[in-house]
Amino acid sequence: MFDKSQVAVVIPTYRERLSKTEEISLSQALKILGEYEFYYICPESLEPNDLNGKIHIVRFQDEWFSSVRKYSALMLQKELYRKFSGYEYILVYQLDSFLFSDQLSEFCDLGYDYIGAPWLHGILHYVSNDNLLQKIGNGGFSLRKVSAFMNWLEQIDLSAYIDIENEDVLIAAYGKDWLRFSDIKVALRFSFDLDPKGSYQENDFRVPFGCHAWQRYDLEFWRPFIEREGYDLEGITASGNYERYQLRYQLEDERNQLLERVLEKSVQEIENLTNRRQRKLYIWGTGLWGGLVAQIYHELEIVIRGYIDNKNDISDFMGYPVQRGDFIERDDSHENVILIAVVQSGEIEKQLKQNGYFHKKDYITIKDMM
Repeated sequence: MFDKSQVAVVIPTYRERLSKTEEISLSQALKILGEYEFYYICPESLEPNDLNGKIHIVRFQDEWFSSVRKYSALMLQKELYRKFSGYEYILVYQLDSFLFSDQLSEFCDLGYDYIGAPWLHGILHYVSNDNLLQKIGNGGFSLRKVSAFMNWLEQIDLSAYIDIENEDVLIAAYGKDWLRFSDIKVALRFSFDLDPKGSYQENDFRVPFGCHAWQRYDLEFWRPFIEREGYDLEGITASGNYERYQLRYQLEDERNQLLERVLEKSVQEIENLTNRRQRKLYIWGTGLWGGLVAQIYHELEIVIRGYIDNKNDISDFMGYPVQRGDFIERDDSHENVILIAVVQSGEIEKQLKQNGYFHKKDYITIKDMM
C-alpha cells in the first residue's frame, strides 16, 4: 500500500472567501482525504480564511494568478514542482472538483506520472499527424508524479504555446514522450470532466474517485450523487449551458471522423486531382481547417502553392501567401486545383462554378473526404 505521507493534496486558490460550491468541494476533500497533507497554492498577497487548521500555504507572485492563462503557465513551472519535491505525488484539486471515496493511495500505487479525466471526444491540438487529438486528460483534478514533471519540464520549452492553450492540453500533447499516462479505463475510474453522462456509461455506470467542473458541464447529472454525500444544492444553478455542451460533443465527433478521412484519403484524393503535382494546389480558407490542412499536408509532403480567403485581410498564413477570391478567374487550362477548407462552402462553390471550376475535377471540399 502506498505511503500516504508521500502524496499531497494541492488546492489552487486566488480569493479570500470561497463561494458556496467551492466550500462544498473543499469540505468534501477534507472529509474524504483528511489523513493526507493539504496545501493551498495562492498569491503572496492572499490570506485565505478557509484553512480549517489543516491547510498549509505555498505562495507565488500575484502575477501568476492574474488570469487563467497565467495560472496555466504556473502549473508548468519547474519551481512549482520543486516546492513539492519532498512528495512523490501531488493531487491537484481545483475547487470545482468533488470526491466520492478515498482511492488516492490506490491510484498512486499504479505508478503513473499523470492521471486526469479523459476527454472522450478529444481535444484538438496539432503536434503531428500521429499526435493530433488529445484524450488524457483534464488537469483541474489530476494526479502528478513530481519527479517526472520536474524532469520533463527541464527538457522542454512550452513558451510558444502557453499563451494559447491550457496547461492540461499541453501536458497531453507534449508530455507523451516523457510522461507515463494512464489509459482511458483507468482515467475513467479516476475522474469525469467533460460529458459526465457519457463517461458514466463508459465506466460501467459507476461514479469515479472524483470529478471536475461538476457545476459547469452537467449539474443535473451530478446533483443526486453530491446530495447523497450530505450537501444541500438547493439554489445552486448550472454555470454552463448543457445544450451547448451536447452540441459541442456532437461537433467534436463529426470533426474526429473528418480528421480520420483527411489523414486516410488526402494523398490519394489530392494526387488524383493534381496529376501527381502537375497542377497547382491552393487551399481556400485560413481558419481552423485551413491551418490543420497545412500542418497535415506538410507532413504528408503534399505541396501547397498558397491560400485563398475573402474574409481575412492577411497576406501570409502558415508560411504561405494568401490571395483574395477574385484571384480565381476562369481557368480553361485547368491549371489550378482548390481544396475548400471551410465547412460551410456554398458561396465559395458558387463563385468557383461561375468561373468554370467543376466539383471533383477542379475543386473538392473538406466534406468530400468524409
